[in-house]
This record gives sequence, structure tokens and C-alpha cells, in this order.
Amino acid sequence: LGGAIDIASNTARNQPGHEKSRYVFFPGCQLGASAPGLVKRAYADLSSRLAGGVGLMLGCCGVIADWAGRERLFEETVEKLTGAWASLGEPEVIAACPTCFTVFKAHYPRMRVRGIWDVLSKTGLPENFVDGKGRVLAVQDACTTRHAPDVQDGVRRLAEKMGYTLEEPRYAREITQCCGYGGLTDYANPNVGREMAARCAGQSGSDYLTYCINCRDSILREDSRAVHLLELVYPADSAKETRVAGYSLRRENREGLRAQLLREIWGEEALESGYAVSVTLDEQVEK
Repeated sequence: LGGAIDIASNTARNQPGHEKSRYVFFPGCQLGASAPGLVKRAYADLSSRLAGGVGLMLGCCGVIADWAGRERLFEETVEKLTGAWASLGEPEVIAACPTCFTVFKAHYPRMRVRGIWDVLSKTGLPENFVDGKGRVLAVQDACTTRHAPDVQDGVRRLAEKMGYTLEEPRYAREITQCCGYGGLTDYANPNVGREMAARCAGQSGSDYLTYCINCRDSILREDSRAVHLLELVYPADSAKETRVAGYSLRRENREGLRAQLLREIWGEEALESGYAVSVTLDEQVEK
């Protein structure tokens, strides 16, 4: 396949100048939907500081199909994603999403996987990270990492290395509460999803530190303050990225990110979805 593959929503490329990759960055489908600029900055940093070539894979790990009970679709996703990964030379996967990390560990036995939090702890932080200077942050553990203490410890280790003082809510680590997104609760029963988000947001009066973008968005929707770990590692020039994206904007962000990266890094022109009709919604209707 020559190290370049596009299967459905999956895009895989080797770093320019490399025929295969030693590593591949997999940000996950939701990080690119909520904060596409964050994905760009993270990939630029990793590809500039890690030797041996850092490829990029955009797509979904399949957990959405798994949560929805779509077993065959999940199997197809695993098969396609494994093929895309193999086309890059079977590199070590650097996952930015804790859910993707746990799914890869459980369902992709051929892959070697590390969390970006561990990679940054070992390779060092970029120069412009946000120094915590003792700022207190309450940790919201992702529900998918309840049984992954190595992930929980790795995230805390990196945050403390950056100068933050961490507060442990009553429900953390193996008994952490779901933010309402896990299992597609927010889609199947929005009222229950909002109640779950409110419970998470109400655990502490401190600002929250998350390492799952869905947790960040869920807490922000409750008018509480939350920041994703990578937002502190790779700060944005504008506060615009911290707003919660709606359904349509999330789709547009993913498509735009893919097209922009292919154009700017690989010199490829990608087809972007064009919308000929402009729809204006009243704020209450949009909600």
C-alpha cells in the first residue's frame, strides 16, 4: 500500500521522508472533532522530536460501534484499522484518547500501544507548556480507565511534572463516575446523560483536569471549568478551542482537520464536504 491508505473514515500516512514509521499518532475521532488545532500541534511536536518517523492515523477505534452493540461493524472497523496500521510498517501506536488506548489493548493484540502522557513524561515537555505553578486541579478519570491504573498514574505523573497540584475527588480511579458520554448514554437518553455530567461536575469546587475530551466537554456543558491535559501541554493561541462543538461542527472539524493536514504536510488535495445551504437555527432550537 506504500504507506498511504484511505479506508472509509480512516486515513493513514507515514511522516514525509519516511517509507515506514517507528511510531504512529492516533488522536481518536473525538479529539479531532472538539479540538482539531490540538491534534495539529501534538502531531507537529511528536514528529519533530521522535526519531524514526511518526506516522498519523485519523479514524475511530471502533468503540462507538461496540457500545451500540453493532458487533459486525466493530469487527470490520478493527480489520480495516489493522490494515491501515500495517501499511505504515506496524509502528508503535501513540494514543491520545484513553478509550482508544484501552480498546487497542483489548482488541488489537498485534499493536504495541502507549499513551501520549507516558511518551511526554519520558521524552520531555515542549517549551511552551503551561506551567501549573501549584494550581489545584481536580482529576476526572475517564470511565474507560477504571481498570487501567497505569493510565491513571501516567496522567497524574505528567500533570505533577508540569507543576500542578492534584485533587482526588471522592469518585476517582477505579470508582470514577462516567461523564454521561460513555456507552452513548447522552445519545440514548440525554436527560440521564446530563444528570451524570452534573454529578461529575459537582464533585469539586476546583477546576477539573481531564484526559478524555468527552469528559471535558461534558463538564463544560454544566458551566463548570475543565481543561484537557493536552491543552496544557500544547496551549492554543485562542480561547475559541475551549468551546463545546455541536453535532454539525464536530463533523466539519474532523473533515477540515483531515483536509488541512493532507494539504499542509503531505501536499495532497482532499475533497472537503461542501454545504450549499446555510441553515440558521434559533439558539433554543439548536439546544
